[in-house]
Amino acid sequence: MTPSGKITPGRRQPAELAGTGQAGISRIESGRNLPALALLDRIASALDCRLTVTFTSSSGQAPPSS
Repeated sequence: MTPSGKITPGRRQPAELAGTGQAGISRIESGRNLPALALLDRIASALDCRLTVTFTSSSGQAPPSS
């Protein structure tokens, strides 16, 4: 965002490509909104990135094998 409060093109375009608005991105960034994985995946695609979700043990131990 510029000092005048206008949205910069670099920020608007990924939001639009992800199917949301700049306000939606702002709510995610500020922690006021918890997005669904589908939206995170669209945002990652708009930024030419890959979304990766990893589960790790909070105890530091390896999870049990199946």
